[in-house]
Amino acid sequence: MLVFYLFLVAHLIADFPLQTFHLVDLKRKRVSGIIIHCVIITLTLALLLFPLSLGEFLAVLTVGVAHFFIDKLSVLLHQKKPVGTLYLFVFDQALHFTSLGIIASFLLPSLNSSQPIFSLLKNEKLLIYLAGYLLVTYAGAIFTFEAKRTFAPNSPDGNACLLLPSWGKYLAMIERAAIVTLIILSQYTFVGYFVLGIVIAAKIVFILRAKDRAETVEFISNYLLAIITGILMIIL
Repeated sequence: MLVFYLFLVAHLIADFPLQTFHLVDLKRKRVSGIIIHCVIITLTLALLLFPLSLGEFLAVLTVGVAHFFIDKLSVLLHQKKPVGTLYLFVFDQALHFTSLGIIASFLLPSLNSSQPIFSLLKNEKLLIYLAGYLLVTYAGAIFTFEAKRTFAPNSPDGNACLLLPSWGKYLAMIERAAIVTLIILSQYTFVGYFVLGIVIAAKIVFILRAKDRAETVEFISNYLLAIITGILMIIL
């Protein structure tokens, strides 16, 4: 599983923080955008594994090729249904995670632990935490955006581009990360559960008073993703 978690961290870094709105837009218009994105994916993983053996090089190359075909499929599906794409987003990431698991299991079951960067990340729990926080922050921003486009398409920001920098986006990222942290701390002290309960209760009161569908969708998607991710980080 260690190799899979390393692959997953590389994927989450390249698929979210390193994938700009302009690159997403280019991917939907030209195949060159998908190629550029896949090169970034490949280089990110290669950097974590550097220096590469022949087997590692082939595994990294396979990840890049698999990512290309999955993204090409996602672009084609998006063109058929451009609005309300939460299900497409989840489907796309599920395919990526599955492909990484298959490649890690069959093409690269073990790594050379003497590799400089990997030697710093050879702790499986550290990789799980890195993947979890990347998931709830950067990936969570896209998840929430797609949820609002799907379930609250007529809201003022339902069709806004959440990929562009905004203070609200980063506050939501911090909020999700804080929820995950409280869940992790809850396994050591009841204070985590207590604070989390207060936060959720206060948020529910705010949502009920606002009576805004977009706010409700954002609350559910944010907290659902953060709570599930936090629980998985503890279990794994």
